[in-house]
Amino acid sequence: MLKAGEHIQNRLPIRLLHVPDMKLMSRNDLQARVNKQIGNGDFDVDHKDVICNCFERIKELEYSILSHRWGDREVTFHHLQTLHEQLSASGQNLQTTEILALLRANSTSAAPSESSLDKLSNFLKISAEKQCTYAWADTVCIDKGSSAELDESIRSMYAWYRDSHICIVHLSETTNRVDMRRDPWFTRGWTLQELLAPRRFAFYSKEWKQITRLDNVKSPMEEGGHREAKGEDLLWSRIAGITGIEIQDLLYFKPGLYDIRKRMAWAAKRKTTRIEDMAYCLIGIFDVNLSIAYGEKEKAFHRLQMEIL
Repeated sequence: MLKAGEHIQNRLPIRLLHVPDMKLMSRNDLQARVNKQIGNGDFDVDHKDVICNCFERIKELEYSILSHRWGDREVTFHHLQTLHEQLSASGQNLQTTEILALLRANSTSAAPSESSLDKLSNFLKISAEKQCTYAWADTVCIDKGSSAELDESIRSMYAWYRDSHICIVHLSETTNRVDMRRDPWFTRGWTLQELLAPRRFAFYSKEWKQITRLDNVKSPMEEGGHREAKGEDLLWSRIAGITGIEIQDLLYFKPGLYDIRKRMAWAAKRKTTRIEDMAYCLIGIFDVNLSIAYGEKEKAFHRLQMEIL
C-alpha cells in the first residue's frame, strides 16, 4: 500500500498554492503539515483506520488545477515568492485577498497584468467553492529558473492533471457553449492533455460564469462497454465536434502507444509557441520518457517519434 509520504512525494505536484493565503507549499511543507496533523506520515493511505480517523486530513491534499491560455504578463512564481519573502521578513501573515491587493499595487513594468490577476483571483475563489484547500496553476507553481524542476514538471504534467480533484478550465473568448467552437483553448498543444487527463471539469466563460450548471464528470464505463447517458453528454458531444476527438476517447482516454496515427492527428490541429513544445506536450499522452532540451527545435519531435516507434 502507498504510504502518506510516498503519496505526497510521488503523486502531488512539486508545489501547490495554499488557497486561503496563497503560500507556495513544497512537498516537504505538505509532508510536515500532514505529520503535524496526524502524528506521522508513515501510514497506509488505504488502511481502514486511516480512512476512519484521518480521512479529512488526506482529503485536504486534493487540489484543483487550472487549464488556460497564457496571456500577457502572467503572475509568476517569482512574483509570488518575492512577495512572500518580503511579508515573512516583516512578520506579516496575510490572506489571499490581501496578497492579490499587494500584487495589484505593483506599478512597475514587470508587474503582472490586471487580467492575469483577475484570472488567478477567480481560479482561487472557485477552488475554495469546490472545497479544495490547495490549487495548482502552471504560471505560479513552476520555478522556470530551475531546469530540473521544469524538466520534471513537463514530464509529470499529464499525471498532475489526471490526479487533480477538479480541472478548472477558463475559456477566455467564450460567452456560452454556442460560441465555444471559436475559443483558442481548443487549438493549443498543451491543452490537449489538459482535456484528456482529468476526471472532473468545470468549464468557465471569459466572464468566469460556469458554462454548465453542474461540474462535468467523466463517469466510469459500465460492464459491457456502456454508460448511462447524462446531461453533460451534450457538452462532451459539442467538444467532440470542435476537436474531432470521439466522445469515447474524451471520456475514457488511456495514455500509451495506442492509436498512434489518430492521436497524432489530434495534435496536428494544434500549435504551440515554442517549437519543442509540440513534442513535449505529447509526452504524457503517449506515456514515453523524453528529456527536455529547449533549443533543439524540430529535433524534439524527431526524438518523440523515435520513442514512439
